[in-house]
Amino acid sequence: MGSISHKGEYAVGLSRFRSSTLDGTTRIFDNGFEALDANKLQWSEECPILDDKDNQSLEDANNNNVTCSSEGSVVRGIGIDLERIDDKRGKKIERKVLTENEQNELGGLEAISISAAEEVMLRFSLKESVYKAMHPILCQYVGFQEAEITPLPDGTAKVTLNLTNGAHEDLGIVVRSASWKKIDDAFFLTSASVGVES
Repeated sequence: MGSISHKGEYAVGLSRFRSSTLDGTTRIFDNGFEALDANKLQWSEECPILDDKDNQSLEDANNNNVTCSSEGSVVRGIGIDLERIDDKRGKKIERKVLTENEQNELGGLEAISISAAEEVMLRFSLKESVYKAMHPILCQYVGFQEAEITPLPDGTAKVTLNLTNGAHEDLGIVVRSASWKKIDDAFFLTSASVGVES
């Protein structure tokens, strides 16, 4: 699984591999970049199906304990987004990108020096990450009004899906994590992971 985002000369990528044996799998290209030789990877189960009496505690990307079991949700998609912090653009896109509830909540991050206009860009970026993570499962357009996201001061976010056609409920889509970080007072970097309830 993977996701990319770029703004001008800046780019970010996020990938998630199942546990694997990587010895002898790296190739160096003429341009100096490294890549994994997919033909040499030996995959093992990321989150094994456990019987009803057993649970296994794992750590996700944010070091939160996640219990994986046959009745839990396994990560099926990840998303990442990079957005410039831009007050003017934030003010222009606020009504298009945010629900009425989100517009009413703006200003909750001013205590950590993020203005309401900057928060619009942060919520926009978080929505982009969530939508990228959902796309491999959902494979449909999702409008900005179909999710509500509340960024929290600790770098995480609360996500509520409200897809008009109810596809998130039909497919059992669960947002496992959503997080954000401010980089050099110039960018918001956001990421999300999505699972499917069994």
